[in-house]
Amino acid sequence: MQAPPGSVDCRVGTKIKIMCGKCVRENVFGWYERKPDVTLKIPMPPSVNSAFNNAKVGRVKTEVNKKWYKAASDSLWTQKRANIKGHVNVVYSYAPPEANRKRDCANYEKCISDFLVDMGIIEDDSKIMSNTQRWLPEKGGYVICEIFSCA
Repeated sequence: MQAPPGSVDCRVGTKIKIMCGKCVRENVFGWYERKPDVTLKIPMPPSVNSAFNNAKVGRVKTEVNKKWYKAASDSLWTQKRANIKGHVNVVYSYAPPEANRKRDCANYEKCISDFLVDMGIIEDDSKIMSNTQRWLPEKGGYVICEIFSCA
């Protein structure tokens, strides 16, 4: 199945070979999908449960979150990044630091989304149309963020 010329399909994993002249790649299921507009590798964030504390003025970042934020900011210096305006789809692929610990991948997304906004990579986290979160089979203490523009 091919997309009509000039159309944009912003769904990840759609079985389309040609999309507005953008490069495509074949995924593990044999489907063709767009290559991400931006791919970043950042350290594994703290869980949302340990990233914020309640205070009289609302929720504030913990020291653990501040240290992660600094490490994630430093990791961007060597990576290609762009400022994507408008709606986006994001895929988070987590490689946790330890193997034998139960984790809920949904507890990590908030820190990363806020970070992407603060760094100017995406316009606002309300512009995220969809996000996919998955565990990678390997360990390593990092996250791969793949960002797809819907424009």
